Amino acid sequence: MTKKVSFQRRAGILLVVFLFIAFAGLIRANSLTGGNNPPIGEDAREMSTPDIIMIDLPAIPGGEQMPAVRFFHDRHTDALKGKSCNECHLKKDNSYIFKFKRTKDS
Repeated sequence: MTKKVSFQRRAGILLVVFLFIAFAGLIRANSLTGGNNPPIGEDAREMSTPDIIMIDLPAIPGGEQMPAVRFFHDRHTDALKGKSCNECHLKKDNSYIFKFKRTKDS
């Protein structure tokens, strides 16, 4: 009876060790492939700003699909150098329409 308990105990310990090694390997593989790693340097600074807007235009029938791009509002307003939003955006009902010099999709 003691040998049977000893075998079960060893099998249980081996199972726990195997699962631990497998779990550690998955974590390591995820870190090597860049899973959920924060950006470094310039990308980190850009991603931490609250002014990022993703622009993703719908596909035009018969046209090509454009990939989504990051739009940095602070860079946009810095480039205006004191100009107002009225330079490029039209107003309708007292609010801006954020299409470039138009009110409807073309």
